[in-house]
Amino acid sequence: MKKKIKVMLVEDNREFREVIDFAFNNDPDIELESQFGTAEFALRSLQPLSTSKVPDLVLLDLCLPSMSGLEALPW
Repeated sequence: MKKKIKVMLVEDNREFREVIDFAFNNDPDIELESQFGTAEFALRSLQPLSTSKVPDLVLLDLCLPSMSGLEALPW
């Protein structure tokens, strides 16, 4: 059995998150594990995680409210 790619989506546009969620639900190789509307919430969610729970891929909007995606990258 092939391991699914675990994805975290950080996007402030709710409708766009829904479209991405719909697309990933139809792909057997990708699992959308979490979705966030701000970089701050996404970063907080990563703090208590063990390395086994860290996503394989983060889709990060660069133009987010408050902390931009570019500001969040170094964290």
